Amino acid sequence: MKRLANCTFLLLCVLAVGVDGGERTLDAMLPDNAYLTVTVDGTCLGFRETPLHRFFSEPEVVAALEQFQPLFDKLAAEAAKEGTDLGAIVRLASKAPWTIALGPAADEPTGAAVLMCWQVGAEAGPLRKAADALHKAIQASGRPETAKPVTLADVPLTVQESKTGEPVYYGYAGPVFVMGNDQAFLTRALDPAAAKLQRPPLDSPAVLRMHYNHGALLRAFKAPLEAEPQTQKLLDGLGVSAIRTADFALVPKGKRLVTLLQIHMPDEAKRVGITKWLADSPPVDRALLKMVPRDTMLCYATSADLGEMWREIWDTVKRIDPDAGAAVMAEVKKFETRLGVSIGGGVLKTLDRGTLLITHGQTWLGGGAVVVQRVKDGDALEAAIVQMVNRLDLVLMGIDRVGAVRTQLKPFTYRGIQCHYLWLMGMPAMALPGSAPCYARHGNHFVFAQHPLYLKGYLDFLVDKAPSVMEHPGFQALQDAVPEQASLISFAAWPDTVQAVYNTLAPFLMTMQAIPDLPQPLDMANMPSSRLLRSYAKGTVLTSVFEKGRYRVELQGDGLDYLSPQVAPVGAVAVLAGMLLPALTRARGEARRIRDRNNLNQIAKGMATYLNEHGDNRFYPASLAELWDKKVIPDPGVFISPLDRAPPKLPNGLACSYVTCLDKYPKRLFLDDFPPNVAMGWDRISFPGMGGRRNVMFFDSHVEWVDEAQFQELMKQLDDEVKKHTRPRLPKGAAGGEL
Repeated sequence: MKRLANCTFLLLCVLAVGVDGGERTLDAMLPDNAYLTVTVDGTCLGFRETPLHRFFSEPEVVAALEQFQPLFDKLAAEAAKEGTDLGAIVRLASKAPWTIALGPAADEPTGAAVLMCWQVGAEAGPLRKAADALHKAIQASGRPETAKPVTLADVPLTVQESKTGEPVYYGYAGPVFVMGNDQAFLTRALDPAAAKLQRPPLDSPAVLRMHYNHGALLRAFKAPLEAEPQTQKLLDGLGVSAIRTADFALVPKGKRLVTLLQIHMPDEAKRVGITKWLADSPPVDRALLKMVPRDTMLCYATSADLGEMWREIWDTVKRIDPDAGAAVMAEVKKFETRLGVSIGGGVLKTLDRGTLLITHGQTWLGGGAVVVQRVKDGDALEAAIVQMVNRLDLVLMGIDRVGAVRTQLKPFTYRGIQCHYLWLMGMPAMALPGSAPCYARHGNHFVFAQHPLYLKGYLDFLVDKAPSVMEHPGFQALQDAVPEQASLISFAAWPDTVQAVYNTLAPFLMTMQAIPDLPQPLDMANMPSSRLLRSYAKGTVLTSVFEKGRYRVELQGDGLDYLSPQVAPVGAVAVLAGMLLPALTRARGEARRIRDRNNLNQIAKGMATYLNEHGDNRFYPASLAELWDKKVIPDPGVFISPLDRAPPKLPNGLACSYVTCLDKYPKRLFLDDFPPNVAMGWDRISFPGMGGRRNVMFFDSHVEWVDEAQFQELMKQLDDEVKKHTRPRLPKGAAGGEL
């Protein structure tokens, strides 16, 4: 339960969005070398007017959330056992603007420095009291006995070790409570004279803002990138080097909460690949939207040139790896020869700008997908389709384990429109159950569908000249949010599906009533009505536009359609970020432990090399220092653990974090006849970040991570074996001495 309480604390800190707060000075705390920042501020104007705030203020929702109180009380009780006032921490997270910044770690080329700041106001204020509770929680969650005062940039703070031995700095910098794990990064944040991060302004203050600084990231990881030039080549080839900054934000605008993605890439010369394709896409022809049914669940309209996209894909591959690009293109040419058509030089040349992806409610699972493509030369496209199907049998049977295959392009007429579908028999019919790819021509458009049923449903809309999405009340209400130059327009509205999914899944919340040992029993049966949820499903519109060097994507609506697949990529980014931020420190410590272990592995290999080249296959060196003196291990970094903050020096002046049996027993001569399970070398101490453990190298060269009790047992065993298997070390040349 201890771990559960700690996880809950982290999640609440990362996810809570507040509604009160003080003055905003957090931007003045962000160092200019921060490559990722996350800022949460529920105090921004307009948040109370958004559908998100209104929904969670509904009496039904408030009453349902109160049912979770027993669960929170249990978590709070578990946290209290560790000295943590969870309620005070939640109040701080929900009422104080806060920010997280990630930057380069001073002592770790691939590590991350983490900084957290809360705007808590004056000493006598209520937020300061909540911050005091957080102060105590930090002390209790680490090793309080290691706490000591420290001053950074004239600001008095406290530093102590976490449970894993990592340093944690915390304290007050005026009205801001700060916490961090890297002294240099924190000093840069506290020093008013140090350069600070300049984030591009948004249209209005954000409730949530994630800011990525690509230049700062490249500077932070300059050494690893230089060591791996292929990585930099990949970034350049994809066009990522054109990106200067990127922002993801939730911004109140009017009475809407706008989800915003903004990518700043002002240097046209660097825009290649996907960044060039995004920047060069022309505005959508609004006439396409008249071909979208009013009852659509989800539609995308784009003016992208698919032929240009195809060329950019292969140009990108060639930029990244010319040899691999040539090899892949050769395979594509072979495939095109077998099909009898050219994809880039034939099929895609028949297409015009203007593509629609439409899903509307035709199945109980959701919608049947239909693609509408504007074409330049319909006859050429149809001839290419016929040619491909005629050769499809041979292509499929050339694939391993496919077996006998029969395919045929069968025609049919529906409501006066000539249609075709692909008939399959054999393994493909099993591999694609329920699929019969089909198409129909309608003027200068081709309509493609997964099955003739979906095709017929869409043709009914066209023939009947039924109302389009332009007449949907939700879309009409959102037309003011669609820029004139939008290169992508998407609309989603599926209240029926939202209601059905909620009615199906909400009853399963009652399984939480089985949680034992709660202060009061949970009651998850009386949830908000699906009618309430449906009233907030009013539709959302997503648009993209490139102007003034910025690619901008906006998602907004007058409801709360957060189940829309339009926001699935955004949700994935948010979830990944929420998972990543709490884990960064753990990952950094784990990487250091692995490097410490690898160093001992290298020392074990050095011992074996010494035996062969300098020890007559019998004698170990007199000390660990000889591996460096005789250049058996020429890299001094192997002798220093990344976890050791102050490695002592050997007699030859080499800094070293490790001890071997040779150094522990300098007057004994070690021969190559030790049992394999005896300790040969080890970390000189249990370093910070090792959790009271240390790595130990054995005579058979394997390395284990052991606790202190196990280590002491190994030392006793070593002492016994030294008495059995060693002899006194005599001066070189003396009788019985070392050869």
